[in-house]
Amino acid sequence: MERLTVVVQDDLQAIKAVEVSNKEQAKETAERLAKEHNDKQVFIEYFRESDGQRGYINKDGFALTGKSWA
Repeated sequence: MERLTVVVQDDLQAIKAVEVSNKEQAKETAERLAKEHNDKQVFIEYFRESDGQRGYINKDGFALTGKSWA
């Protein structure tokens, strides 16, 4: 099972987190939150339970390091 969470951060502290069902919903939510919180950082965090893989979904695809959507 994969878990996707869109996170809004102020400096290094999460101020909002939204769990979503799929990649398309994650991208739509990240874009919306980036517009609402354009002075913050917005990331899509990825976690796969089967092997413990963690990472981010960036505008250019999956990565081990996150790039803000804002």
